[in-house]
Amino acid sequence: DDDSLTASGMVAALKKHGDGTNVIKESITTFSNPDGSDKKGDAKISADNMDQALQSLKELVQKAKDAEEKKKKKSKSTAKWDFGTSPHAQFGKTFDDTLKAFLLWARTEEKKEINVSKAFRRLESYASWMDDTGTVLVEPPLSASSVKDA
Repeated sequence: DDDSLTASGMVAALKKHGDGTNVIKESITTFSNPDGSDKKGDAKISADNMDQALQSLKELVQKAKDAEEKKKKKSKSTAKWDFGTSPHAQFGKTFDDTLKAFLLWARTEEKKEINVSKAFRRLESYASWMDDTGTVLVEPPLSASSVKDA
């Protein structure tokens, strides 16, 4: 009986290696983000044009980062936009891959358009969550085997 493969085993491993942050609770909050719904005035791009959607999302991130930097000099709130604790590299992915995942997640039901505004709202929630968790997910590096071995 391998307890590390059960939900309770995984939670125990996360508690053992964490700093008290309830990763499961924070994940549920992030991924059930109320801002994940379509809103009037949202920017939508054809699902056939992922490159344009990716560029638009990067521009929204840069605008948010610039706005935060104007408010405060390199505060914690601006550090979140550096995505320094995002574990994408540990899984052989690029940051663009992470952004594309958020764009795919923000496709309309018919999958004909990508709601870039919705993707950004979800990405902002993710960025805040990653910033709040500190280095819990990257030190030691998170990987499929590290979770299994925990």
